[in-house]
This record gives sequence, structure tokens and C-alpha cells, in this order.
Amino acid sequence: MSRERKFLLDEKRRTDVFQKIMCNKNELDCTKLGIEGFRSFRMLFLNVNSEHRHIDHNPKTGSFEVLDLVHFQKLLGTSTLWSIAIQSLDPNVASEARNFLVDIHLKSQVEDKHKRVFVESFLKRVEEISQQLNETIESDHQKYIGMRLNWITLIRTYLHRFDYMHIPLEDIKKYDEKNNIEITIQLDPDNVTHKVLVNTQQQIWQIVVQISRAFNLKISEFEIMTKKGSLQTSIYYDAVSAYVIKQLQIMRVKDSNLEKENPRRIIGGDKLFLQQLLELLVQMSD
Repeated sequence: MSRERKFLLDEKRRTDVFQKIMCNKNELDCTKLGIEGFRSFRMLFLNVNSEHRHIDHNPKTGSFEVLDLVHFQKLLGTSTLWSIAIQSLDPNVASEARNFLVDIHLKSQVEDKHKRVFVESFLKRVEEISQQLNETIESDHQKYIGMRLNWITLIRTYLHRFDYMHIPLEDIKKYDEKNNIEITIQLDPDNVTHKVLVNTQQQIWQIVVQISRAFNLKISEFEIMTKKGSLQTSIYYDAVSAYVIKQLQIMRVKDSNLEKENPRRIIGGDKLFLQQLLELLVQMSD
């Protein structure tokens, strides 16, 4: 391990190194940051914000969650992360940065019904960057195209992951079939029923993915109902075997809620945003 690497990992100096070097635009050129440099940034981001108790971070698995809205707004290094995701000329760095950035906006211990602020924060920052990029085209057209491509890919990644489209449907055949169970799903208010086959060793996510496919709904468009209300998405990571499940009731999310909380609907209803997107596509085709 190099002396520089040891310095970066020095626990007492971690916050200073992160804020004064990694988050200092005079010290860090986001356009030239390599993949190892970004992974060092990501590691420091998680460790520093964990030390400040803004996130719940498990160093062994790399998993994390933002604790709440107040801590989300106090996260250290987010401006630099946005800059890396948009400005990076390295496609691998840009890809990892935008996935990490999207994770920060989607992974939290906030109740689902309060996550609208996270959606609004993401879309507001995206629009601000769009306006800033309009100034870049005057000085460097090629750099502008690269940054705009990162911008549009970031939006696509966010929408894709907001709807959990990145979660694959597992092949149930890789599990012992003696643990297979059939679950009856009823969609209300449509009063439509389907049955799904899952294995008790799978995560509840696999029930959710199958429901999405069976009813032709995006995962953000329905809720699994319990006696206490909507099932929290944190439960989806539990094994099916942890519960006795024979049937489930799901309900469509009301259109009025989708209009307010679903980023696809919010973008679709924002004429200025759509115009910016159209202008981008025209400019990139020139």
C-alpha cells in the first residue's frame, strides 16, 4: 500500500483529507479522475459520513442507508459527487458515480411516504445542472456533448432504479423445488387475481418482481398491503421463509400520488424540463 493510500485511510485525518482535497475543485479535476481515484473518494464519502452519523454504513458488505431527511441534507461531498457524475470523461467512472449518486437518493431509512423530498431534490439538482451546461457549449462543444450525455444517462439510471427495474427475476430452478410455494395475489380495486411461484429461500423481492410482471405494473405503481398499512420496502430484502405467506393483497398507487411522487410523472408534467431534453437531443444530433 502506498504512503498516499495510508494517508487517505488515516482515521484522524479522514475528514480533512476528504473536504480539503477530495472535495476541493482546485485540488481535484473531476474530468480526469480515474477509477481508483473515484473508489477512494467513494470509500471516504461513506466513512466520513458514517463517522458524522449521516448514514448507516456496513464496511464489510459496503451497504449503506441515509438515516433521515436532516442527515441527507447534511451529507458531506455530494456537490463533488454530482460534479464527477456529470463531468467525468471516463465512462467507467461516470457509471459508478451516477449509480452511487442514485443510491444516495434511493437508499434511506425514511418511510416510503416521506421520500418525495428525495425525488424533488434529485430533479431540482438535475435541472440546475442543465442550465449550467448551457454555458459550457460556448467554450467547449465536445466537452459539452460528453457532459450532456452523462446528464441524460444519469436521469435514465435514476428512473430505471426508482422503478427497481435493475432487480432481475431469478431462475427458481436453482433452488430446491421442495421449498417452492404458490402465492395468490389479488389486485384491488381491479379485483384481478394471479398466482406466483416462489421459493422460500428467495427474498421477498422475487415475489414483488413477479407481481410486477403478472399485472404489468411498475413496482412503484403498486403497494403490498398489510393490516398495518403498506409494506415497507426494507422488508423486501427478507427471506420468504421468515413469513407464512399464502396470499397477498396489492393496491394500485393512486394517480394523484403518482403525479406528486413519481419522477416519471413529475418530469412528464414539466414542460420546461421536456423542452431542455428535446433541445439536448437536437444539439447532440448536429
